[in-house]
Amino acid sequence: MQSLVKLVTDSYSFEIPETALSMDNGVELATEMRPITQIEGLQWCIEYSPAGYDKEDAGFISVFLNVTKAVGIRYVFAVKNTAVQLHEQFFADEPMSFGAHHLISHDNLRKSGAMQNGKFVITCNAEFEVPLAKVEDPLPIQDLLLESCPQVTFVVGNDTVKMNKAILTNISPVFNAMFNHDTKEAKTGTVQIEDFNLKTIQKVKNFCLGSELDNFTFQEGIEVLKFADKYDIQGLQEYLEIFLSINITVDNFCDLVSYAWAYSRDGLKEKCAHYFSEHGDGVYLTAAFVELEPTVMASLVKAAFAYKSR
Repeated sequence: MQSLVKLVTDSYSFEIPETALSMDNGVELATEMRPITQIEGLQWCIEYSPAGYDKEDAGFISVFLNVTKAVGIRYVFAVKNTAVQLHEQFFADEPMSFGAHHLISHDNLRKSGAMQNGKFVITCNAEFEVPLAKVEDPLPIQDLLLESCPQVTFVVGNDTVKMNKAILTNISPVFNAMFNHDTKEAKTGTVQIEDFNLKTIQKVKNFCLGSELDNFTFQEGIEVLKFADKYDIQGLQEYLEIFLSINITVDNFCDLVSYAWAYSRDGLKEKCAHYFSEHGDGVYLTAAFVELEPTVMASLVKAAFAYKSR
């Protein structure tokens, strides 16, 4: 959860003599600790290696900001008289250091004019975040939509479900074409639904608008996937396929297999084959497996064998 914060600023500049560039690679130096009085127990300093922190950093200046406790921080490292600046924002969840292994190379440092009277200056401007209040999760988009926005009405038997037209036509190429051509749906603003029930349409709406979801069964999730496939709502389809595929059990496995093969979802077929290669003994004993289409069953077994033979 995000927070409303107040920023406490501090800045520190320090000189490094040119002779320090000849130090051994890996030598670490540090500035004095600076307390941030507004945050109890917080101090910070700059750790730096004039000849590079690691072997891979040889020939570069490495600089790191070190904090003594968990804190959100925004900072800028800069080399005076150059255009070099490093902007970063982090949340340190424990005392730690973060920064740049390659702030500037020795060659660029000498060429840039940063070296003045045998020394150069590095500055760090830091902003520390003081939490003031927790920010609730952002409002779902449906709570931000105006009631006057054009709606599409799904008619399911004697029931109706309304959904924002702009959202619907932007997530589905099928609905986009339907409502941007001279169609019955475009004229009436309604879509007759005959192959899905009311619960499925309501769940599709909740998924697409970011509304709070009711509990749903694995099979109900499959029905939402079928709707997403028919109307080419790719984002919903990809999200639900991933969710269902990591929640496969012996009891629901064949539901996912039937969907994957009926709708030619190759990525899902591979995940089903992987599951079957490891849990086939339990699946064999279910009535749902016996009732699979023979061609689907054969293809599944062949895919699982291929997966296990890799």
